[in-house]
Amino acid sequence: MKLAQYFSMIPRTERKGFITLMSEKLDKSAVSIRSYINGNRRIQAHDVQVIENFTHKVVTKHDLRPDVFPLEDKAA
Repeated sequence: MKLAQYFSMIPRTERKGFITLMSEKLDKSAVSIRSYINGNRRIQAHDVQVIENFTHKVVTKHDLRPDVFPLEDKAA
């Protein structure tokens, strides 16, 4: 699931809190977090694991950065 999709599922009354908490977890500004959500800024590879954990793995590393984290081959 894309981060924007995940964010849209959060009730409007809780969205500001989500951005604030993610901002604190990543040590980034709220503007940067909004840019990540809107797809205006590429998420740094070292932040991907934090976001994946923060979203309880609903948004995966592959969803965030498929160029760095390709899908694992299930047949192997």
